[in-house]
Amino acid sequence: MKDIKHILIVTPGFPADESDDTCMPYLQTYLKEAARINSGLRFTVIALQYPYESRNYTWNRIQVFSCGGRNRPFPLRFYYWRKALNQLSHFHQKEKIDVVHSFWLSECTYLAQKWTTSNNVRHIATAMGQDVLPENKYLKRINLDSLSIAVLSKFQNEEMRTTVGKDADEIISFGMTKRDNQSNKRSIDVLGVGSLIKLKNYEQFLKVVALVLKAKPELKVVLIGDGPELENLKLLAETLGIKDCVSFLGHVTRKDVLDLMTKAKVLLHTSTFESQGFVFNEAIASGMAVVARKVGIASESERWKVSESGADMAGSILSLLEKNYEPETLIPIQQTIEAYKKLYG
Repeated sequence: MKDIKHILIVTPGFPADESDDTCMPYLQTYLKEAARINSGLRFTVIALQYPYESRNYTWNRIQVFSCGGRNRPFPLRFYYWRKALNQLSHFHQKEKIDVVHSFWLSECTYLAQKWTTSNNVRHIATAMGQDVLPENKYLKRINLDSLSIAVLSKFQNEEMRTTVGKDADEIISFGMTKRDNQSNKRSIDVLGVGSLIKLKNYEQFLKVVALVLKAKPELKVVLIGDGPELENLKLLAETLGIKDCVSFLGHVTRKDVLDLMTKAKVLLHTSTFESQGFVFNEAIASGMAVVARKVGIASESERWKVSESGADMAGSILSLLEKNYEPETLIPIQQTIEAYKKLYG
C-alpha cells in the first residue's frame, strides 16, 4: 500500500491564487489543513469553469489546472470537457491517481465518471447543494450506484433520498480551524451574509428586522453580499422604514467577513435551502448566536434558534441579543479530513 494517496479533485471552480479567499473557502480549508497535518493525502486539482484563463499554476504547493471554461454554453462546452479529460490522463501518467473526488452531482461528476470508468479508478462525489434536487438534469446521466457519494448534512441527504430513492454513502460536513483574536466589542446586532439571490430569501430577512426594530429602535443591522436582488432589497428596506438601520456592504473579502462576525451578535439566515451552511460554522466560531430556518446543519440549541416563522425569528433575536456566547468550533476540520480519508479507502 502506498504511504501517500494521490487524490485528483475535479471542481467547477477553484481559487485563482492564494489571495482569492472567497472561492470555495470550505475546500480551501480542507486542502490546506490536510497538507499541514501530513494526512497521507496528496492533492491535484482540475477546475473546469473558474479561473477563467486556461493555465497550469500552483496554489499552496498544490498543482492546479484550470480549463478556463467560463460557463460557456454548448457546443463550446464540449471543448473544455475534452480538455479536462485529457488533463486527467496527463496527471495519471505523471503519477497514478488513486481516487478522483468530484464536486457537485453535475458536469464535474459526469465527466469524472466517464474517465474513472475507462481507467478503473475509484470515484467519490460530493453533493454540494441543490444538485440533489429533481431539477438537476445530470442526475439521470450519472450512474449513482457506481460511485461513492457524500452529502454535507442530514437535511441534504433527506432531499437526495426523496429525489433518487437512495441515501448517500456518507454524511460529511466541512469543518474549519479554531478562530483566534476575538473581539469583545459587538457593535452589530444582526448580521446577514450571502449572495443576494431569491434562494437566500433576504426579503424575509428584512421583514424580520422590521419586527425586531419595533422593540429595539436602536438596532444596527449589516447585510454582506452582492447579487441581482440588491436594488429590490434596498427598495424593500425603504418601504419597510428600516433603511437607516440596515447597511448594505456588497461584496466583502472573506477575511473582512470573519472580522465583522467577531463584532456581531446574531447571524440571521433566512435561506430556504442550504446543503450545509458553512456560514453557520463561521458564525459559531466567531462567538455569534444564530437564527435560521431548518436547512443544512441547522440545529436547535441555547444559542441557535430554528424557525420558519418571521415572528418567531424576531422573538429569538430579541432574546439572544441579551446574551453573550463564547467562540466554539462547531465541526473541527480534522473530523472532515479523517472522514474523507476513510472514504478514500
